[in-house]
Amino acid sequence: RHAGLLALVCKDPKHVAPRLSQAVWDTNERLGAKLDALQVLSEAAFQLSALPTPPEEAPSVSSSDAKAKESVGKTRRWSRKSMIKRAEAKANDFGPLANLFFFSLLSGWDARAAPRLLGSDFILAGRVIAVLGCYVECSGNSPVTRVLAKSLMQLLMPKTTCLHSESYVRRCAQ
Repeated sequence: RHAGLLALVCKDPKHVAPRLSQAVWDTNERLGAKLDALQVLSEAAFQLSALPTPPEEAPSVSSSDAKAKESVGKTRRWSRKSMIKRAEAKANDFGPLANLFFFSLLSGWDARAAPRLLGSDFILAGRVIAVLGCYVECSGNSPVTRVLAKSLMQLLMPKTTCLHSESYVRRCAQ
């Protein structure tokens, strides 16, 4: 089900992403379904942006790199940066869609929802903040990145968000 939603969002993001964003703010949906929708949206952003992996799952230097070091012979390498294989450059398809993803999700965070989100639904609030940050990261060097970052900072500036009583929300806001 998760893979199917992910493929659907990547195939037709202009129609599916706003609908999933609406599902996050729907009061009739259960919390698990809302968190699943946010997970699908963030993974779709990473796939469309052609970034290699999300930052928390970045690969480390593997044992194959150590074998390559042995094959060099007597040449000393003082830096490991030469051992890291760089990913090939790909086009960022998420840049033109960043506005659609970001503002459709941000539209549900209004004056009526904020007290509930920062109170009892703090898990959803933290996850929404993390996904919005993911969108800013995935937009890359797109012209809209500055607008997204400014909107995200306006969301995080109030003391109710950055000094929240739950550590999960504070960590997501950093």
